[in-house]
Amino acid sequence: LFALACLFALGCSRTKGDEELGRAIVARALEGGGDVTVADVPAVTSFTWERVLIFAPNTPADKVRQELGFDWPEAGRIEKHDDLVLLVFLDQGKVVRFVDLPRSAVDLAPTARKGGYNHSDAVFRCTKDPKGARRCILASGG
Repeated sequence: LFALACLFALGCSRTKGDEELGRAIVARALEGGGDVTVADVPAVTSFTWERVLIFAPNTPADKVRQELGFDWPEAGRIEKHDDLVLLVFLDQGKVVRFVDLPRSAVDLAPTARKGGYNHSDAVFRCTKDPKGARRCILASGG
């Protein structure tokens, strides 16, 4: 299951950095294999970022642009995908990294919220569903 989730994550990412980040987030969410795990996003990032925005599947490009506050060429990347969640990492108001995560491996869709999460709050509690996928919520009140 772990290898399949990682391979699937690779197929959804577009750049080398995004692929590595996607694999790391999926691996962290699956770590230990128990029914409840933690996806600690800051623990798997090696680059500087202040905030991560999480966009649910099918989020229209105009909503992504509105949330970012500027035009971004990748804003429409999940507009027609109900199987992906988009994570956009920002530092000093600029996109520094992004990744598409497959909902079948780790579903962060329930964590999408206006304003996203600051660096210290991007920790999610993931529970295994009957099919073995992880459904995630915010781990603390952040």
